[in-house]
Amino acid sequence: MTSYKGRLLVSSSKATIAPLLHSTIISACSSALASRDAFTIALSGGSLPSFLASLSGSFAEAKVDPQFNKWHVILADERCVPSTGPNSDDSNLRSCREKFLDASGIPTNQIYGIDESLLSGMDADPAGCTDRIATSYQDEVVTNVLSKSG
Repeated sequence: MTSYKGRLLVSSSKATIAPLLHSTIISACSSALASRDAFTIALSGGSLPSFLASLSGSFAEAKVDPQFNKWHVILADERCVPSTGPNSDDSNLRSCREKFLDASGIPTNQIYGIDESLLSGMDADPAGCTDRIATSYQDEVVTNVLSKSG
């Protein structure tokens, strides 16, 4: 498996976060597509989905084709809640879909969230259910995503 180096980006204000984030993603995406013909990114929730809402426009302004069909998106901070329906307000996947993913054209089978079918046992056995969800997610992401896109 390939090792990755993290980098801390500091923004002077909330208004400058999106442009800084976009330029970093555009650079990382371009490099990954050139070397591996795939781009893998991990997304969290919070304010991040809103910062990504205009990412496609930043790719266009930079005259870079994002090749969204080659992206693999990992949810790095998902909660044990459904991403659709009446109880989905706390889902980071839902927020990412609404603000960025749905409009991007990234294939849905290349967006990796928790296995929501495992949520059905949450009320009866929350700890066991959470463990099963975490194990399933780890297997999906590590085995099927990171090992192939490394």
